[in-house]
Amino acid sequence: MICPVCGFENLQGERSYQFFKAYQRSKLCNVLFAFELARRLTASHATSNVVSPGPSKTGFGEGMAGAAGVFARTMKRTPRFGSAEKGARTLIYAATEPELEGVSGRFFYKSKELATKPVTHDVAIADRLWQLSDELCSRSLAGRKGVPVG
Repeated sequence: MICPVCGFENLQGERSYQFFKAYQRSKLCNVLFAFELARRLTASHATSNVVSPGPSKTGFGEGMAGAAGVFARTMKRTPRFGSAEKGARTLIYAATEPELEGVSGRFFYKSKELATKPVTHDVAIADRLWQLSDELCSRSLAGRKGVPVG
């Protein structure tokens, strides 16, 4: 399956690479993967949600060179970027809020649940991402001493 939004045909940037597109796709894949995990956990007590810290002043991008590095460092100087501590509030909320016990397959930003784009609920795309991730991880672990594969 080829998904122009997810870029499965170029998942690791082996054919072409553009920093911002790769970043956007990685965020989409995070959401797809977490929602797929939530579906797979339905019969358990475990949950899987997506939490966005929003734009935060962290160490992300500080070691990058070129236009991507300049972009990351410049954006952190804008008022839109909050402190790392502020960014962590939603994560803490999602992990500790008693009302969210048993809640799974949701997206939280600024301690509120938000709707996500329709593509994030596409079960076929999420399942394909899961399969590709499993294949890539299995390949990566194959041959390592003491690591069971399969």
